[in-house]
Amino acid sequence: MKLTVQNKLSGLILFMMMLFCSNVSAQDFTATGTVVDSEKEPLIGASVSVVGGKVGAITDIDGNFTIQCKQGDMLEISYVGYNNRKVQAGKGLNIVMEQDAKTLDEVTVVGVGYGKMRKSDLTGAIASVNSKDMKQGVITSTEQLLQGKVAGLSIVQSSGAVESGASIRLRGGTSLSASNGPLVVVDGIPGVDINSVQPSEIVSMDILKDASAAAIYGSRGANGVIIITTNRQGSDTEVNTIQYNGYVAIASAAKTLDLLSANQWRSYVRSTGNMNALDYGADTDWQKELMRTAISHSHNINFSSSKKSHGYRASFTYNNNEGVIKRNNMNRVAGSLSAYQTGMNGRLRLDEGINANFDSWHPIDNRIFERMTNLQPTFPVFNQNGSYAQLNGTNTENPVELNNNRIEDRKRHRFLGYLKAELSIVEGLTATMNTSYESNSVKSGLYKLLMHAWRGRVSMDGVKDSMMIIPISSLNFI
Repeated sequence: MKLTVQNKLSGLILFMMMLFCSNVSAQDFTATGTVVDSEKEPLIGASVSVVGGKVGAITDIDGNFTIQCKQGDMLEISYVGYNNRKVQAGKGLNIVMEQDAKTLDEVTVVGVGYGKMRKSDLTGAIASVNSKDMKQGVITSTEQLLQGKVAGLSIVQSSGAVESGASIRLRGGTSLSASNGPLVVVDGIPGVDINSVQPSEIVSMDILKDASAAAIYGSRGANGVIIITTNRQGSDTEVNTIQYNGYVAIASAAKTLDLLSANQWRSYVRSTGNMNALDYGADTDWQKELMRTAISHSHNINFSSSKKSHGYRASFTYNNNEGVIKRNNMNRVAGSLSAYQTGMNGRLRLDEGINANFDSWHPIDNRIFERMTNLQPTFPVFNQNGSYAQLNGTNTENPVELNNNRIEDRKRHRFLGYLKAELSIVEGLTATMNTSYESNSVKSGLYKLLMHAWRGRVSMDGVKDSMMIIPISSLNFI
């Protein structure tokens, strides 16, 4: 009996040793190899790991590595600036790594104002924003694309009106009388209105912050420089595209003023015993009478044909933006056409283009906000005969009537045309010539009823028979 137990114990121990030896045999495989680049130079510090495992190794000064794994495992080799490779584990592997062109060739286009440089070579305070990183959504002015995208760049919209532009500050206020905005350079042309270029045509924006980066532009770059690059690049192969972009947006006031309703006003008057307060019998929410849910939409279609030697691009944009205040809206029709041609075996390049914007909008009279809070909620919008109800005084006009009968129309036309020639004299030396024409004109017309043409007030009786139109026009060219 004792012998039988001893035999069974010996067999169990023998079986466990066989399993252990089998497991060690499966795991104990040493893969070796050398990691080199396309020039057969060893890559020092390349990472070698077992796919799906936790074992890893690093190549030595000669690019050699040794790693423990199972026979038949896959090894993954990675190195900064090179594409990852996967190979089957073996002895004496010779692994050639390929460079990652996307990582190594990343450049800031016109990043320093006079050419192209690798990002690793930049020394000045320069920020670059490409089209994918720019602000998305409802864009009424081009500068809004950079809102919140660049540290130190302040972009503040002047008001909530759809036609309002934005102020750009890169180095704060530097002048009491001159402009404090940065210099805008579009495709190498300095001093351009940033809104002359449509957002859909912009490939990248480079912001030169410090003095060394903007030194090439002299005193004009004292407030910083924004360099805009548009869709005008060539291609090694023929590329023909038709693209449509559009959106529909809904806007409303996030919060309104907490004013008394008509019933709350009456309760307050009764509680205070004010015998002089007049109750006109209506229940009017002046904010609701002036505000709306705004619906805006934008449509852009562009056509392009690009080759290495020549190409063109045409774009058409239509925007219709509504404000949350009734009658406040802006329409924009914009078009652009650009082309390029190369010659002299690629040493000469000609670029030409035109950009035109046509804006029309109805601004609001800011007095309606004061009147909206001055008039009590029991005062009606209309009289029983359908005319607008009015109170005597200069600060108590009916804001609805003021918004509807005081009509102001404004139109703005922007035009930019340019011709650019670049000649490569020798490698590293390029001569550039730019010529451009820019026009910016604004025309406004203001129409008032006769009652608004005088400082005092007159009775509203018969106002439809006593209407006077007073046009006020101005035309400015820049």
